[in-house]
Amino acid sequence: MNDTRYLTEIIEEVDNLPCSHPASVNIDVANYYYSLTKIIRPLLIVEIGCFIGFSTLHFAQALKELGFGKILSIDAFDWEVDAGRGMENRQAVAEYYRHKAGLTDIITYKKGYSTVVYPQIADNIKNKIDLLYIDGDHSITGAFADFNTYYNDVRVGGHLVLHDIYPQMCGVDGPRVLIDHLKAYKTIPNDLELMEIQTRDGFGIAVLRKLSAKPLYISLPEPHRMKRLRQKLQGRLPWLTKIPQTFGHQTFKMVLKIMDARTFQPISQATLIVPQRWAEQRTSDAQGKIYLEHYLPNRYLFKVSAPGYVTKHNVLIDVTADKFLQEFTILLESLNSENIATVSNKSDVVLSPKISRTEWPLFARMQRFAEMQTPGMKNNRPFVATTDNVPVRVISLENFTQEQLFAEIAALPENGGEIYLPPGRIEMTSELKLRTGIRLVGVADTTEFVFKNTYFGIVLQGTVTEVISQVRLENVRIRHEGPHQFCAAVFVTYAQEITFTNVQIIAPRAIGFLLSDNVYRTHFEHCAVHKAGLVGFMLIRDVRDTVLESCLAEYCQQSGVFLTDMKLPPGVDPLDFDAQIHYTSETIGNFGVFSPEDPCTYRNTLQNCIFRNNRKMGITTDGVGYLRVLNCVMADNDCEGITLDNGSWGCQVQNCHIYNNGWRGRQQEVELNLDFVSDKGRLADGSSKAKLPGVSLDNAAYCRIENNCIEGNWGDGVKFVRAVYACTVVNNLIANNNRGVNDEFHFFGVLVGAAHQQHPEQSDFPSCDNRITDNDILGTHYAGIHLLAGVSNNSVQNNRITEATFAAIEDHTEDSFLKSMSRGIPFLNRFQ
Repeated sequence: MNDTRYLTEIIEEVDNLPCSHPASVNIDVANYYYSLTKIIRPLLIVEIGCFIGFSTLHFAQALKELGFGKILSIDAFDWEVDAGRGMENRQAVAEYYRHKAGLTDIITYKKGYSTVVYPQIADNIKNKIDLLYIDGDHSITGAFADFNTYYNDVRVGGHLVLHDIYPQMCGVDGPRVLIDHLKAYKTIPNDLELMEIQTRDGFGIAVLRKLSAKPLYISLPEPHRMKRLRQKLQGRLPWLTKIPQTFGHQTFKMVLKIMDARTFQPISQATLIVPQRWAEQRTSDAQGKIYLEHYLPNRYLFKVSAPGYVTKHNVLIDVTADKFLQEFTILLESLNSENIATVSNKSDVVLSPKISRTEWPLFARMQRFAEMQTPGMKNNRPFVATTDNVPVRVISLENFTQEQLFAEIAALPENGGEIYLPPGRIEMTSELKLRTGIRLVGVADTTEFVFKNTYFGIVLQGTVTEVISQVRLENVRIRHEGPHQFCAAVFVTYAQEITFTNVQIIAPRAIGFLLSDNVYRTHFEHCAVHKAGLVGFMLIRDVRDTVLESCLAEYCQQSGVFLTDMKLPPGVDPLDFDAQIHYTSETIGNFGVFSPEDPCTYRNTLQNCIFRNNRKMGITTDGVGYLRVLNCVMADNDCEGITLDNGSWGCQVQNCHIYNNGWRGRQQEVELNLDFVSDKGRLADGSSKAKLPGVSLDNAAYCRIENNCIEGNWGDGVKFVRAVYACTVVNNLIANNNRGVNDEFHFFGVLVGAAHQQHPEQSDFPSCDNRITDNDILGTHYAGIHLLAGVSNNSVQNNRITEATFAAIEDHTEDSFLKSMSRGIPFLNRFQ
């Protein structure tokens, strides 16, 4: 990029599109918007009128560099433009460059007229707009309507920007009449400060700063006076309003009190960091107070830390305009230990010969996978989205049919191409098969496929000799009404370098996304499955290097995510899914005994995802290797939050929030019988007495559970069910589990056990050689840590345990050595 006027190559590309000008602002004005954003550092920008998103990219680039803030851009997107690939909808162009610029988490486009969509977004923007940019309908009626609809949601101290304010140059008069009207009624300068800026094209821009919280409605010139009366009658404006004082140029004083959350004593030497003020730092005094005297009314995100306390990030302080001295209290949780204990549970007795490396199948499986290599990328090059020499097809709304879509795909050359879909709904009576190099792009939230009576919806199915690669599916919704309980909305097999972006699957008959056999390097971004008949995301057998980023699976009848080494039916080929889906009615959840030869999912990553409200687990694993679950939420699942089971090794669960799982109120008797608890009865609310933990490990080795918040689960916080070897539970906050305590069961912060075998031929043994260390275990667990009889060589050290009902550590092992380093709350060791 040689032209220094452009912030990025993407912005330069957009500026040079055939359709960009004169509808887009010129580059000098756009760069001014970028600089203004860097100066005022807003958390929320609302843009009315974006054309193809040129100005939007400048606002968003500034927010990206700041490290915070979002922009909501509203446009009717009601006509097509030539962006160099034929005529296409403006939203498709804007969405294309939003993704290409890597700004999908900052920019949100909302289709519709600004006054019409307002009720849909009002709750999200009420009194939160820091910068309002009006560049939509430039008529007098349109400019007044935009101002009146959104002005009252601009925060005091916030800014408004109007484009095209000089009619003699730009040919429109709405913004000019609005400004003159504000001046005539003394709104400027009483309630708004105004700065007009001449631009080189002569169109001009106006920057206004809001000085007062007084609600405004600016009447149109006659004959539109009755509109104000209608607004009052509809409750949009109060008849009598107490108007806060206009602040003008005064500064607002803030007092922040930093206090201990338990004792409510002040914390001195606490550090406050304000990213919006160029990472400015302040330190609390002896009374725990921090004084700030130069802030205008605004919302600020603080980071607060102190020695010996848990750091708080993104503390939102809302400075209102109703008074010039405001006080806020911030509570920090202490890290001071109340109960620290060390257990060295060691034994010279070999409890089971099956633990030897030569006989436990999991060790053999680990060795086998250590010797395997993932196939390299096809053509040894990554997939890069580009329009150079790539055929592009655009389907209009009137031609959005199954026949036309199939025809467009067939017309693409062997190496694929791009197809842009319109907003709208298409009914499919046949599977949609995508081949190598095809990129299918819809319009977010509005392009919808409905598949009827097909086993699979969208299919990417390669072969042993011809693997599918470099396929992208973006911005579509899918509904799948399949004929069988093991069908899927999206099916991928024998494929690599596949990308799904913003794909929403709603109420599929069985599975949302199904990846099976020889699928490598699939990337999901902002994808979601709602109300699946079975599983949201299912990975079967040889699926490797998959990444789920910012995805969601909720209200599924089985698990949100299921990774399994599920054996093939006898004599059935991996590619013969027609035979597989009719093989069994108990495919999901009927785990067999694993063997070293079973292919399994390997080296997959789930990060920044949410798995909630599923009838079974948030995440279920049935024999996986090196799974990484990072920064995820697993909540309100009827069974466990996550299981690492049946031959899993090398897995890592880190920085996750795992809460309110394991109620077990939606389980059927046959499911409880498989888990040996159907005879224990149910509680008055219909749930099983045998509650489940937040995290469960069973036949697992070398897994790490670290730096998680595991709280409020109905059973144990973390449970080692059986045959757990060399796993680590470290630096977790494990709090207030045991919610389901009853007359049959009580539960623990961490349980190290040896449950009954599920399969007679399974190589089970009491858990051994595990580490449980440096955890904060808080609340009324029956015991903070419970070691069942027979478990051995487990290291339990430096855990802070408080408020346990029976004992901090309940130890039933033989020859264990317990060393107390506790203060304040005693604990009991029991031996059998």
